[in-house]
Parts: sequence; C-alpha cells; structure tokens
Amino acid sequence: MLRIEFGTEDLNRLRLAESVQPLWETALSLQLLQNRHAALVFDPWRRKARADLDDEGLTGTTAALMRICPHAEYFPDFLTPRTGDTGLEAGLDAVLSTPRERLGQELGQLYPDRCMPASVRRLAEGNLAALHWLGEALRRFHSVAVAPYQDAIRAEVAADLPHRSQAALTSGAEGLLASYQSELIRRDGALECAYPIEWELTLDGRPLHLIPSFFCTRWPVTLADPKRIRCSSGSSPVYGRWCRRWPSGHTVHWRSATSSPTGPGQPVRTRCASAGTGSRRSSWP
Repeated sequence: MLRIEFGTEDLNRLRLAESVQPLWETALSLQLLQNRHAALVFDPWRRKARADLDDEGLTGTTAALMRICPHAEYFPDFLTPRTGDTGLEAGLDAVLSTPRERLGQELGQLYPDRCMPASVRRLAEGNLAALHWLGEALRRFHSVAVAPYQDAIRAEVAADLPHRSQAALTSGAEGLLASYQSELIRRDGALECAYPIEWELTLDGRPLHLIPSFFCTRWPVTLADPKRIRCSSGSSPVYGRWCRRWPSGHTVHWRSATSSPTGPGQPVRTRCASAGTGSRRSSWP
C-alpha cells in the first residue's frame, strides 16, 4: 500500500495535468510488453506493437530498453523527467542531460545483488555513445509503440477530463479527489491506494500532481525519489508525480498511424508476433 500524508492545506496545492506525458507513456508501455495486465484491452496492442517493432528491426533494441525499464517494483526516475511535460524531445534532452552520478545511482538500484550487464554499466558511467543510443532507442520505440495510437490516447483523456473538471468545479479539490475514490482513499489525514510495496510519503508543503496515463493499468505510479523533481519556477520541489490508471473495461480501437482498410476509427485485424522480444541482437553499444 502507498500512503501519502495529506492534510487540508494540501488540497489547495493539488494539481491535475490535462494530458499524458510522452516519456511516462513510453516507460509504462515498455512495461506492459513485459506482463499481461489488462489483457482484454491491451493484448491487441501488444500483438500489433510487437509485430511493428519486429518489422522496424527494433526487437533487440526493445529488449535492451527493458533491461533499464523492467516490469518491477523499481525503475529509474531519470527516464521520466519533469521536462517531459513539454513534449518528447524536451524530455529526451533532459534524459540525456542526467548527471553521471545520478545515472550510476539509479541504474545501480536495478542490480543491487547481481552483476550489471556491460551495456547498462556503460550507460551508468555516462558513456556518450551509450547515452546517444538511449535517446535514439526511446525515440524510435515511442514512434512505433506509442505515437501511432495518439488518437486513441487523446480520446480517452478527453473523455475523462470533463468528469474530473466537473467534480472540481462542483466540490473543489475535495470533489476532485472523490472522483478517484475507486483508486484513492482519503482517511485519517492521508491518501491511500494499492501499491506493490509498503511505502509512506510526506509532501512537506509540495504539491501533488495527478497525471492521466493511458498505459498505466493496475495501480497509480509515483517516482522512487520524487524530491528530484522541480517546479517550472525552479524553486520548490514537486513531490508525488502520479500516473492514474484507466479502468480495465475501457474500449479502444487499436489503429495504426497509416490508413486502415477498415476505415477511420474502425478496429483492424492485427497479426500475431512472437511473445518474445529478444530474438534479435541488441544494437546497444
């Protein structure tokens, strides 16, 4: 369970983002390819994404990305920077500007009791070729597995936001929080939700941001070390970045970016691909 100390004064600092963040969606979609969560909704996407990644020669690259963004209790915060709010390229610039010390610390947490793969070690050391590979790999993965579905993603966000906005307009921040009651429970001066580990967070006057996410499926996700995030003003930290999951019953017409023979907005048949993602050798330097 995740428990966030949340008093009355924190209500005035509650923030709700209006759109998804490209690098959060990239990281979470990478993890969805490593599990079977929300299978009824996302298995068509999994089959299509794996086939398209294979067609683009990115199967090995995807497997290499999974080594630094696993489906696990922890993945590095530097993959989802605050500047990712302003778009994919700004987010990638922030990723590639991560200080070497932080790269080493966060990637080291992935391999605390086992030998770090040589490719990951080069990235942890701030090797310029490895960083260049990472930026290009994230960009290409996003272009194949996330970007073609932007219409579906925007439609889901557009359908959800009026409900949140109306709740906030009618009942203020209390109403906004209440609209998440299936996921967030407020009691005894705290917010509580299901989480893969037991964790308690303290805001200490920092605003809590609620960020819509399309590929977040089971429980909300926050940063492992939220104190690293800074407000756009550059002064006070933003604590508790949040990705809200969509209900598992929502319907999506998975459609590629190219024209569909079944017509716009219609579901298309997707061909099956191998469930494995490591059939090709990684191009990681």
